[in-house]
Order: sequence, then structure tokens, then C-alpha cells
Amino acid sequence: MSGQVPDRLPESTRISIEQVSRAIVEELQPLTVLLTGPQAFGIDHPDEKLYFVAIVDDQSGVIEHRFAETYAGVDRQMEIGIFPRKLVEKLTQEGYWDMVSLRAAEAIRLGICIYDPRGYGEEAVGKLSKIIPERRFISSGIHRMVSTFDDAVSLYQRGDYPGSVLVVREAVRLAIEIVRKTINAPGEASSDDIISDFVGDKGVELLHAALGLDQMSWQEIEAHAKRVKDFANGILKELNISEDLLME
Repeated sequence: MSGQVPDRLPESTRISIEQVSRAIVEELQPLTVLLTGPQAFGIDHPDEKLYFVAIVDDQSGVIEHRFAETYAGVDRQMEIGIFPRKLVEKLTQEGYWDMVSLRAAEAIRLGICIYDPRGYGEEAVGKLSKIIPERRFISSGIHRMVSTFDDAVSLYQRGDYPGSVLVVREAVRLAIEIVRKTINAPGEASSDDIISDFVGDKGVELLHAALGLDQMSWQEIEAHAKRVKDFANGILKELNISEDLLME
């Protein structure tokens, strides 16, 4: 291996990562192997998968995702994204263009080169850091909710407004389930009470309005969208993230 697995990871996890990386190299002969996901930040949760990206010298442009419970003698859930060189070069030259390409770009952006004999991976990470300034990772705990919301955005962009409203409702439902589990809310507690504890009565009012977008006028939607943007800007400010990163 030519890269450095984060020292903050437990020794057993570092050994597993190196073992899997060697197997990926032997099987795929990739240009580079990146460690991505939370382990790239030096964070290791027992219930979190190991995440890898292998960039291969393939001009097809098609991404392959492999999911395994056991690989290379390592008994742990893992996800290996096999990214063709053609896709990576398009990302580094043009940036992402939809939700799938954004997730691919993010995976490379926060990656650490474990195997990179020609420096290809380091160059790709460097170029994508200019396109995505912040290193970020969507954990498996909220991934389903985020991907559902991404689907709603895609429908909206294609002009399917009723469909986008239905899908965003499902995203909100999944988000409420996550909050319930996080705070161990009793079954009899209403979703409104739980959300009110987090965002206040005005937040509950806004949620109700958002879930009924298909019954609202465009003027009402625009007014609520402004309130959402103001709220989002406040969160970004607390996180010390530039408002420029908030999509219009």
C-alpha cells in the first residue's frame, strides 16, 4: 500500500482496511484505491460499513457498486464503488450534474489514497476539492432520508411538481422516524410534539405548509421557500459555512 490509513482508527480496523485494499488491487488492478466514508475522517463506528472507491482505467463511464458482508477475509459490511476513469475525468473537469454524480464526487473528495502508485487519486481529490470545498459524508443512518429527498429534487427539476411533493413527504416521514429513534420518543408522542421540541411551533407550522404544497398558491410557496432559505442560512452560519454553498 502506498497511502496512510488514519492513525486514529483502531488497529483492527486499520488492518482490515489494508487487507481489503490489497485484495481490491489484486482483483481490479485499479489506478488508485481510496478509503472514503467516516473512516477517512478517522471515525469508526462498529455498525458503519467500510467504504472504498477504486478508480479503474475504463472508458465505459459506468459506476459499479459492490456490497459485501465478507471480503478478503474481513467479516464486516463494506461498500466498494468502482469508478471508471472516464467518469472521474468528467467530474474533475466539469463538476457534478445530478445527485448520482454529486455523491460520486463527494466520495472521491473526502477520500484518502491507500493505493496510488501514479498519483492519479491524489490529483483527482485535489481537483474535486476545488469543486466541493467542504469534506462531508452522509452516514448510513440518514442516507435513506437524504436519497429520498434527492429523488424529490430530481422530480422537481424535471417539472413533476405533484410527484416531487409526494416524495418529499416520504423524506419528511423518514426524518421524523430518525428523530424518534434518536431521542427514544415514546410511541404515544405525536410527531408535532417531537418536532416542536426541535424547531418550535413556527417550525411545525412550516412543516404542515410544506406537506401541503400541492394545495397552495405559488405566492404562498414562494413565501415559505424564503423562510426555509432564511432558516437554512442560519444553520450554515452556525456551522461556519458560506451561504454561497446554499443552492438557490
